[in-house]
Amino acid sequence: MKRTKMKLREAAGLPLYPDLRWVTLEALRNLPMPATNDEIDDAVAASLKLTLSQREVQAANGTKSELSFRVGFCRSHLKIVGALKSERRGYWRLTSEGVDMDGETIERRFAEYLRDRRQERLAQASNEQVQGVSATAASMGTGDDEGVNGAWGDKLLDRLLKMSPDAFERLAQELLRSSGFEAVKVIGGSGDGGIDGTALYRFSLISFPVYFQCKRHKGTIGAPVVRDFRGAMAGRSDRGLIITTGSFTADAKREATRDGATPLDLIDGDNLCELLKERGLGVVVKERTVEDVTIDNDYFDRFEGASMAVQRPSKEPEGRARKPSDGHKRRSSPRAARWSYRGEDRPEKNAADMYQHIVEQLYKDHGGSSFYRSLRDKIETKQRSHIGESRREADPEERSIRSLPGGWYLNVHSGSRQKRKWIQAACECAGIKFGEDLIVE
Repeated sequence: MKRTKMKLREAAGLPLYPDLRWVTLEALRNLPMPATNDEIDDAVAASLKLTLSQREVQAANGTKSELSFRVGFCRSHLKIVGALKSERRGYWRLTSEGVDMDGETIERRFAEYLRDRRQERLAQASNEQVQGVSATAASMGTGDDEGVNGAWGDKLLDRLLKMSPDAFERLAQELLRSSGFEAVKVIGGSGDGGIDGTALYRFSLISFPVYFQCKRHKGTIGAPVVRDFRGAMAGRSDRGLIITTGSFTADAKREATRDGATPLDLIDGDNLCELLKERGLGVVVKERTVEDVTIDNDYFDRFEGASMAVQRPSKEPEGRARKPSDGHKRRSSPRAARWSYRGEDRPEKNAADMYQHIVEQLYKDHGGSSFYRSLRDKIETKQRSHIGESRREADPEERSIRSLPGGWYLNVHSGSRQKRKWIQAACECAGIKFGEDLIVE
C-alpha cells in the first residue's frame, strides 16, 4: 500500500508533506479570502506547474484525485498548527499567524502536535485498561478535517457501490426529498437519455424544475459526461444535478460552470457521504462522553505544613468578636463571573475559574499544547500571569497555580482587568474572535 501511494504521488508530481504544506500555505497567501477547496487545489497545481494528466491521477481510494487528497490533508495540518481556519464547509481563511508563519514553525508545531497526540493516546489506553474498556474502541485517528472522515466514509461508499442502479436512484430521490425538493420522481431506465429523475425546487414564490443523473461509479467522471447530460436536458430545464459515488475531474468541474451553458451542480462521493450523514439517511451518529481527568495539585498542596493542618485557638475572651486591625480590611468573597462560548453561557464562581476554564476549552478545540506554547510566547512578561510546562515556569513564586490538561500549569494571580487581557490573547492564539465567538461579562 505504501509503495502504491509513493507511485501515485510521483505520478502526480507532488512533493513530500513538509514541502507540500509550505507550497499550500504560499498558495493561500496569493488567494482572496475565504478560499474554496477547488481554488486552493488550482493554486497549488499552478505553483507546482502540474500538467492536466498529473492533476487527474487518482488517489489510492479512487474517490478523488491524488492532488485533492494530499492538499486536503495539508489544509488540515495547517489548521492544526494555527495557520489556517475553516469558516464553513469548504471555505478557508488564513489566521494572523498564518500570514507570516515560516516553514520551520509549521514543522515544529506539527511535530509537537503528533507527539502530544501519541502521549494522549497512551494515557487514554492506560485509563481504559484500568476501567476494563477496550482502547481500540475509543482511539481517535488524525484524519482530514474535511470530506469523508476516516473509515466510516469508506465503508459507506463500499455499501453504496453494492447497490443496484435502480436502488441508488431511489436513494438519490430520498436525499433530494430530505433536502427540500418537491415532486421528486425517478424516470430512469432504457431510453432515459441520461436523465434519471426530475424534481421541483421552490424558493419563496419562485419554483423551477431540476433534472438529476446518478452515477454509481468508483472512478472519475470527466467533462464528456457533463456535456452529454447537459445535452439530454436541453430545452427541459435550466438546472441539473449529477450525483456520484466517485469523483469529478478538473475538466468536468470547469465544464459544469462554463459561461454561456446551463449550470450543473456536482455531488461527488465525499459530499454524498456527508449529506447522508447530515440528514440521517442510513448513517447513525452516536455521541460519546469521554472523561478528561486531571489532578488538582493545588488541593493536595494545601495539606503541606502543620500550620494549615492545626487550627490554633483564639486568645480572645469568649463573647467578644475579634475585629480586624486598622491596617487590614476583611477581604470580600470573590465575585461570580460569566462567559459565553459560541452561544453557550457558562457561569463561574470567580474570575480565576473562568480564566482557567477558558484556556482549557481553547486547548481542547484549537491545537492542544501548540496553543499553550503560542499563548506563552504571546504573554511573556514580568507580571505574574504565566503559563508553562512546570509550576516554576508558570510563576517562580508558585502562587495561585492551576493544573491544565496536557501537563501544563496556569498562574491566575492577577486582577480581573489583567485576566481579560490574557483571555483576549488566548482568543488570538486560538484564531477565534473575542467579543463574538467568546464573550466575557
